[in-house]
Amino acid sequence: RYLFTAAPQFEQNLASALIGLPHSLQNFALTAGRGAGLRFNFTTLEDEGFAFKAGPMKVADAVSDAVSALHEWLLENGASVRVETGSLQVVADRYLLTEVLKNLIENAVKFDSRPSKEIVGTAKAENGVVHIAVQDTGPGIPPEEQEHVFSQFHQIEESFTGQMEGAGLGLAYVKKVVERLAGKVRLESALGQGTVVTVTLPAPTP
Repeated sequence: RYLFTAAPQFEQNLASALIGLPHSLQNFALTAGRGAGLRFNFTTLEDEGFAFKAGPMKVADAVSDAVSALHEWLLENGASVRVETGSLQVVADRYLLTEVLKNLIENAVKFDSRPSKEIVGTAKAENGVVHIAVQDTGPGIPPEEQEHVFSQFHQIEESFTGQMEGAGLGLAYVKKVVERLAGKVRLESALGQGTVVTVTLPAPTP
């Protein structure tokens, strides 16, 4: 558990140290720092002996944590997040699920070049699991790229997204976390219509 809490503390300390610097420099440094944190956490997740704390929790709690952590960044990028999860619960680690949602929201925003963006999150229970979907209305992902987006260090061509930001670990990290939580992740995307990434996690046993 300690290893996972170290990365967000590093990000908080870095953000505090950058106060007063130009926004462009802050964004560059924070992106680099977040990439270092993802690499740190990714390596830890690959250790099959690592134990984390998973139990029944409300999806809404992780969503709230993720949106709160990204609040200033979302404002700077003209993005809003609308979430409808009700009172559904999953079996997960709250910090890890928060990190999954943060990565999905960040990806949805940074690959949409429009000045105003809306991200929609939903949760649906079905046959002992809960499907948590994060949907954007961005440019979509080319079919030839879709099978690779969960690969470590893979990034979509800059000429298509208009941006080349981050370490190429976001969706690979999401997949690794979800699998460690006994879940699955899938992606659906259509050019010009946007992308939906759905995380499926076990629901608590009644």
